[in-house]
Amino acid sequence: MEMQFAERVRNITWKEFQEQAEKFPEIKLFEAIDDDVLLKTDDIEYYAGVTKETVRNWARTGKIRVHAPVGKILINGDDFKEFMYERLKKLGLQLSQEKAKLARLKDSSQIMKSQKKVESIVKRLAYYYR
Repeated sequence: MEMQFAERVRNITWKEFQEQAEKFPEIKLFEAIDDDVLLKTDDIEYYAGVTKETVRNWARTGKIRVHAPVGKILINGDDFKEFMYERLKKLGLQLSQEKAKLARLKDSSQIMKSQKKVESIVKRLAYYYR
């Protein structure tokens, strides 16, 4: 289920996804966050399944929009959902590529390595479903 969803959405924009969100009831993340809420580092850490340092790095490098005075990280709910959607699309692409690679592999050590990558991607996708 997770893999199919990630692979299906990788070709649609955030706005298109918002308009069709009811077609994807299995995704809990986008329902759980109000568009207008301001999320703190702890919230982002929980929803994205990353460390606080990763959240700070995303803010520092401009990967995610911050709506707060310097020194504080507050992220608008809608901006966070868009960021996570783009991340979901990348994970879907990575998953498709890794599955295609896995199907071609013959060497058992390479197969195991590729399977671990698939497991890692699926684990990251799980944060969208809780």
